[in-house]
Amino acid sequence: MNSPPRSTSTISSTKGPDSLPNVETLVESMKGMLREDLDNMLKTPWLVEHFLEIVEDLQSLATQLTPLQLGFLNQVKMVGNLLISDLPFIQSLDEASHKNINDLKRAHMIEAWTNIKAFARHL
Repeated sequence: MNSPPRSTSTISSTKGPDSLPNVETLVESMKGMLREDLDNMLKTPWLVEHFLEIVEDLQSLATQLTPLQLGFLNQVKMVGNLLISDLPFIQSLDEASHKNINDLKRAHMIEAWTNIKAFARHL
């Protein structure tokens, strides 16, 4: 008999396609996302979606997180909220006419991104 195709997803679970991955897998996936350059993330919609999916999955497992992992979750949720609220604005700005606002929002997002990268080193 033919076996079913294996998942190529970076986040997978041995319990089946509808179950969540474990906490360690999600944390490692998020650390992998943090290796991405923020500008690359801002220009690639599927990377943003993937980031937000990992945040959502981590949130659903919040009761299983250590205090350090909970702190990390709070940081990535903040960045996720920034991505949701500011990304459309940043992407729509005309470079010449709104450069100062764009630079300010981008700087805020870069600061948050840098903070969660530093936090992730302790996990």
